[in-house]
Amino acid sequence: MEIILILSLLIILTAFLYLIFRLIKWVLKKKIRINWVLSLFGAFIFFTIINNIFFKKMEFFPLESETYTYNKLIQQHIVIANPYKNLDSLASSIERYSKSNLNLCEKGSYLSVFYYKETWDTPRDFKSNDDDCNFDSEYIGCHTDDVISVLEKDAKQKNKWKLKLRKNRDSEWMNYPFEVECNN
Repeated sequence: MEIILILSLLIILTAFLYLIFRLIKWVLKKKIRINWVLSLFGAFIFFTIINNIFFKKMEFFPLESETYTYNKLIQQHIVIANPYKNLDSLASSIERYSKSNLNLCEKGSYLSVFYYKETWDTPRDFKSNDDDCNFDSEYIGCHTDDVISVLEKDAKQKNKWKLKLRKNRDSEWMNYPFEVECNN
């Protein structure tokens, strides 16, 4: 059965490559076709760059129904769509979001926030339906590879927060501490 599947995929690949070859050969016959193809390709590249720079913005999606409280420890899980690749920019965006949307000054509780990058396995509307993939531990059980940031209150200082970030699961955590002004 696998041999038939592999042979059929090879036939499809060969037919696709032959069609590409014939198309390139047809385009190269006349200079006007070359100009049109290059113009379309240039327009595609231009609009792709404009789209990535101006229209893909980073967004935060709290998993609101999945906020857990354990003995004054509040854990929140937030998915980030289109996170910045630059860790400094990502840290400042997470800091701004945390200061404006999370209650960081709440008395008598210890807040811990886990930020996940949006992937196929961790979408912005993630719901835990699996026993192995739940919110009982610190991270969402089966999505530790998608964790890109952890925000925790500094145990030693009241208004200080520790923000840890990493590019991917194999990279080291980088610390970005910041302070919050609380009216106590």
